[in-house]
Amino acid sequence: MLLCLCRERPTSRLSTKSTTEASCSASLNKDSSVFAPWKVDNSKEILAGFVKDISRWKVARFVKDEEDLKHVYQVMEQHVFYLKTMYIILISMSNYPSVTWNDFTTFVNS
Repeated sequence: MLLCLCRERPTSRLSTKSTTEASCSASLNKDSSVFAPWKVDNSKEILAGFVKDISRWKVARFVKDEEDLKHVYQVMEQHVFYLKTMYIILISMSNYPSVTWNDFTTFVNS
């Protein structure tokens, strides 16, 4: 639970005016917040997400050869951590959660 405990304190010891400001200290208990179901990214979680993602791919529609399809999966699995980082960078540009062509083009050209 996010709590803000405020207390009045002087802004400066050298000031002759008696002005004060509120200082706050906050604490967050993740288990009792809306972030409780959130999981920390680790290699196990990222690979589990990758397996779930490839179950919905339509790559097999245009990659007909089984050996080529296995190779595509292997290459994607090798680079899944890098791809996740790139995805996070791209979705943070403008239209979360989608990646627009303009953002993609800007990223590729940079």
